[in-house]
Amino acid sequence: MRAGIILLGVVISLAGCSSANTNSGGLTTSVDNTKPLNTLTPADNTQLCMDVNTYFAGSSYRADNCRFLAQLAAGFATINPAATDAEIQTACSNGLAECLANPDTTSMCDGTSDIPDTCTLTVAAALTCFNDSATALHAAVASLPACDTLTRASFMRDDAGVESDAGNPLNPASCAEYNRLCTETATTDGGVADAGVDAATSL
Repeated sequence: MRAGIILLGVVISLAGCSSANTNSGGLTTSVDNTKPLNTLTPADNTQLCMDVNTYFAGSSYRADNCRFLAQLAAGFATINPAATDAEIQTACSNGLAECLANPDTTSMCDGTSDIPDTCTLTVAAALTCFNDSATALHAAVASLPACDTLTRASFMRDDAGVESDAGNPLNPASCAEYNRLCTETATTDGGVADAGVDAATSL
């Protein structure tokens, strides 16, 4: 169940970090969309971070992501072979409640950034990657079972319906260049990267 982490990684990278906004709907920013991410000034980074925080505060993305993370919490509960269905359901509902009650406040918007020098992707392209991933996440969580209906048998059978055998639907084609140029491993393995945990540590 790595899909939600992929999406988190993209937005965390943006948060630490386009002429006017070119994105309609979803995450937008007043930072010049044509600028490559590796050329952003401290003022640009601060503004982009603030725009990301504003998006999180008022969008459906946080609710979608919390539903995903709640399912992840339930998945961890199934690691214990003695965990009952009721305990798995409680892990899910507690995870959902905690996530919704505690929005991420780790980004202080101080203008600093750890975007690698290889990240020549424009702000507009990064936002497209994020928004496409957010759209896919919204569609994916819509099919997730409610916490109070989870059972060990159903959870183990289909991994709560989040991950696809046909590939990762939450890592869309628009994120390929972000993965290649802007994740932490882009500077260490010749550009072969996953926008998951690597991107989450890029800022």
